[in-house]
Amino acid sequence: MKLKVYVTENVKFSHEVIIEVADDCNIERVLDRAETECCFDDVIGSLEDDDCKIVERINDEDGDFGDIKIDDYTGIKE
Repeated sequence: MKLKVYVTENVKFSHEVIIEVADDCNIERVLDRAETECCFDDVIGSLEDDDCKIVERINDEDGDFGDIKIDDYTGIKE
């Protein structure tokens, strides 16, 4: 029997970004909006859209392996 197995791998990265903001910035609102993004590059874009100056970004290139989950499988006709 031949099966297609769907595997989800969650990988955890711990990126850092140093920003400068105006004194009257509502940083909680800015960070809440950035938190809804799906990847680090999008977070950076969201911060920039909210007038944050990106001083430095430190990408975690290694990451920690996360959970593996088998979501589903389907049969494959041969």
